[in-house]
Amino acid sequence: MRESEEKYRVLFEGSTLGILATDVETHRFLYSNPAICRIFGYLDEEFLRLTIPDLHPKDSVDLVISEFESQMRGEKVISSALPCLRKDGTVFYADISSNSTIINGRKCNVGFFVDVTTRKQAEDAMRESELKFRNYIDYAPHGVFVADEMGNYVEVNTAASTITGYSKDELLSMKLLELIPEESMEFSARHFEKVVIEDSP
Repeated sequence: MRESEEKYRVLFEGSTLGILATDVETHRFLYSNPAICRIFGYLDEEFLRLTIPDLHPKDSVDLVISEFESQMRGEKVISSALPCLRKDGTVFYADISSNSTIINGRKCNVGFFVDVTTRKQAEDAMRESELKFRNYIDYAPHGVFVADEMGNYVEVNTAASTITGYSKDELLSMKLLELIPEESMEFSARHFEKVVIEDSP
């Protein structure tokens, strides 16, 4: 038994994942490993005086508690990019997965924390960039038609709809050459083929 306990202690304390055991009933912390102490900036003995709301921004506590309870019921395995609050007041984001266990006769939830702040910032920047692009396309004064390599429209703007008389949904169900006059079809088809085949990387 002592040998088994020692193995688990070495594994938990040596883990690069932040590990935090929480009493299901009181939401107080019963165990914290060195990695979670580094992530949050608290000493091991300080964690024993804290509860779940202490580790998250006030406006996120209800969400976090809801996620915690969903994991305890087995409805979720992982909660993604939950906002967390360090001891110094700075906010970071973590993916948190968990397992249920019994510690000293108490039902506990053992959470595994991975700091994903950099990933979330990149995702937020990507969404913002996509939104700016879409706004630029949609409010451009000229018709904008974006087609894939098969000639299917994948993006059109409001001006394109106004110019052609088709709704955006109708245009997105059409192919590029459907809007080309018959007398220009051969030239347009050759030009499209040249752009797609010769200019593609």
